[in-house]
Amino acid sequence: MNTIRAPRPRARLVPGLSAVLLLGLGACGGNGTGEGDSSAPLRIFASATPHIEILEYIEDELVTEEDELSLDITELTEGVQGNQVLLDGEADATFHQHVPFLRQWLQDAGEPEDAITPVATVHVEPLGLYYNQGGEVTSLEQVGEGTSIAITSDVVNQNRALLLLADNGLIELPDGFDPETDVITVKDVLADDELNVRGLDLLEVDYNLTARTVSDGETDLGVVNGNVALQSGLDPDQDTLALERAQDNPYANVLTVLQENADDPRIVTLAQYLESSEVAAWISSEYGSGVLPVNE
Repeated sequence: MNTIRAPRPRARLVPGLSAVLLLGLGACGGNGTGEGDSSAPLRIFASATPHIEILEYIEDELVTEEDELSLDITELTEGVQGNQVLLDGEADATFHQHVPFLRQWLQDAGEPEDAITPVATVHVEPLGLYYNQGGEVTSLEQVGEGTSIAITSDVVNQNRALLLLADNGLIELPDGFDPETDVITVKDVLADDELNVRGLDLLEVDYNLTARTVSDGETDLGVVNGNVALQSGLDPDQDTLALERAQDNPYANVLTVLQENADDPRIVTLAQYLESSEVAAWISSEYGSGVLPVNE
């Protein structure tokens, strides 16, 4: 896999400082950078890898003067809710999530299901079943009684992680389980020997600690999201026993906006670039198996 380029300096929204920063943005920018001003920079809050890097590639290499598009990018950090920033009117778009996460967030927040809408589907950060190179479990055949696996505690991605285990024969799903509508949890599996057919020791950890847990040898294996793996120095081609596929994957990452802003010319232009063959080719070249484009 190619070395990921160092991103240029950018604003970062961090917990504790978010309210101060947002007030500052409002005081300094006023309505000049607000919704509906197609001549203003498009304010985007995004995750660092690969989201901001993709946006920077578009702005640096693809956008032309005729597009009249400039991006004001702020990095989302752990603990900051991108969707809340969008609803509060401090961003024009966000790029950090997949649709199942968005739907769950809107439901939990008591917001209308169409308050935030995806306008471009870009890539999958495939979940991988990662192993410790110095550990005792280095193949699927060696996974058995007592094998410890780190699983994110985030409900949406936990279900996704368990589906990856089921796809590779490491657990069973309940009779009649529909992956499109049903949800399974670690507690469900640990409580039922008919599901936990190999006697696995599944450990719930913070989403961002899944990679570190397996890298440090605290568990034999870990189900890790692609962007977390890349940021942690794991290699999806060398360090995995199984990977998700991009085709028909419901967990593709999307550009999201408020429903009423979906037709903003700046957003339409950016969405077209994000779904272009040029961006798909760049993603494949830059990230290998760590990030999979869906528009090839």
